[in-house]
Amino acid sequence: MTNDNSVRLQGKKAIITGAGSGIGRETSIRFVQEGAQVVLVDRNTEGMKQTLQSIQALGGEAHAIQADISKESQIQSMVNTAIASVGDINILVNAAAVLIRTQQTHQVSEAEWDLIMNTNLKGTFLCCKHVIPSMINTGSGSIINISSVSGIRGAGYSLPYGVCLLYTSPSPTRPERIGVGGVWVLKKGGGGGGGGGGGG
Repeated sequence: MTNDNSVRLQGKKAIITGAGSGIGRETSIRFVQEGAQVVLVDRNTEGMKQTLQSIQALGGEAHAIQADISKESQIQSMVNTAIASVGDINILVNAAAVLIRTQQTHQVSEAEWDLIMNTNLKGTFLCCKHVIPSMINTGSGSIINISSVSGIRGAGYSLPYGVCLLYTSPSPTRPERIGVGGVWVLKKGGGGGGGGGGGG
């Protein structure tokens, strides 16, 4: 699946959340094309199956693990399984996200708030928390958090989505040579687009 001009991630091991659709799916396919060993993570098993089929159709392979990233026990299990499958992790892409278009602030339900916060914010934190020790073992690593411009200028159509800013503070991991960065997505036409793939 790779050639001499397209192996920038050869030998790298990556976990990609939200791999069952959207940006998570496309990132997974690209990483495999670039030579990485990829672990697909999503709670949507059918979506992951389709992603895996797309990768296999191009002559590649990947591992798929079903997990809800808002649940710490599932993240722990997912990371342990990923390491057992491919070895210590070099790259984490947090692409899982949910977007619920809500009413005005005083009409947002607690359930809507919790669903978005638990996936988009807490889920990103939990994935970082449990993958970083593996990166420390390798001596370095990269964490890529997918967001949208709504993380910068707000989202009037969804209050909790707009306030889920990226978890990108590098200070706890900088001595361990782990880089943390964000990718903001802007939809064509200028509107703030949804950040990741399917919900984790």
